[in-house]
Amino acid sequence: MKVKYLKHIIISSVFMGITVLAFLLYEPEFYSLDWQPLPKIDVTKGQSQDFEQGFQKEIVKAQQLVQQGLSKLGAPGISIAIGIKGEKVWAAGYGLADVENNKPITLGSQFRIGSTSKAVTSLALGKLLEQNLLKLDDNIETYLPDLPKALHGITIRQLASHQSGIRNYGSCFCLPMAEYFSNDEFTSVAEALEVFINDELLFKPGNQFSYSSYNYTLLSAVMEQAAKRPFLEIMQTQVFEPLQMNLTAADATGVKIPHQVNFYNVGYGHYQLSYDVNNSNKWAGGGLLSTPSDLVQMANQLVSGKYLQQDTLATLFEQQKLNNGEVNRQNYALGWRHSITKKSLAGKNKVHYIHHGGTAAGSSSLLIMFPEYDLVVSVLINSSIGNFGELWDLTFEVATQFLSVLGNKANDQVIAKQNN
Repeated sequence: MKVKYLKHIIISSVFMGITVLAFLLYEPEFYSLDWQPLPKIDVTKGQSQDFEQGFQKEIVKAQQLVQQGLSKLGAPGISIAIGIKGEKVWAAGYGLADVENNKPITLGSQFRIGSTSKAVTSLALGKLLEQNLLKLDDNIETYLPDLPKALHGITIRQLASHQSGIRNYGSCFCLPMAEYFSNDEFTSVAEALEVFINDELLFKPGNQFSYSSYNYTLLSAVMEQAAKRPFLEIMQTQVFEPLQMNLTAADATGVKIPHQVNFYNVGYGHYQLSYDVNNSNKWAGGGLLSTPSDLVQMANQLVSGKYLQQDTLATLFEQQKLNNGEVNRQNYALGWRHSITKKSLAGKNKVHYIHHGGTAAGSSSLLIMFPEYDLVVSVLINSSIGNFGELWDLTFEVATQFLSVLGNKANDQVIAKQNN
């Protein structure tokens, strides 16, 4: 009996040990079992502010689209801002920032912007270029001589355009096992580099395109050495303060941010708080908080030419080519994607648009600029999204309302000039 009892104890202990280990290794997956019914969101209630009287009809239609979009997306809350010709035209927020406490979204609600952080980082890169503190075709070991030899020869341009061959998030010997859900605190960018810099490159730099947020972690380390100051200080002094982006900051763990929304996973009428993550391993590529109004403020200054020189802007927006001379498959520039519509829009067969989306734990982002029309649209929601195309479709449909009238005004000006 004692042997049988002892055997039972041993088996039970082993089983419990395996269960605990599995929970620690795959905690985000176990966490996803805790779902609650999502209360009905009144999409008609929210905060909306018009800043320009010339687009009332378009704003009313956009408001309807956003409210309908919130219902379709199933997110607790949504926030949007529109900029035209360097001025903010409209901003609004609907739904809940905090489901548990019925706290509404406001115009100042701060969301994780995920990979849209890369677009924001590109502005600081542009400033350092203008200050002659670095050059795009410099090898990164010029600034970081202690990097592993395998990384020598990678250029700043290749980091910013995802042509370095550096891998993206993967599994790790850590808790939890997925790097995307990392909750480790890194005290510096240099420390965060240790996650990936000793891993084999996926290909010879410049030969292929492979999207990786770690490119921007390494890019931020180069920027630190070029500017002789910490990355977040560079962002504060070169971008946030000059552009008055007062509600944009690092998503720092343990720092009280009063306007930060809660982040959620949603599905089938249910919700849960997203898994706690620590973004200190990817400030530059996916670790910022912001608002649509701040992002529109930033993009307005870009399209109006008030922040960066025109040649710098053209460089940031230029689709980057591989070693074989072909443009990369995502039309990726330097921190932005540069695309052209495949069908007629606003009376033109081809319209250029510069954009970057982002997904983060419990949040989704999309920022689009139409330089030919000086139009900017930013949309943020406080939930992860299974089909990012739905957020894309909503944002583009809202933009179309304004593009149509801007296109008509542009055509009217052309006709007037011809008549004169």
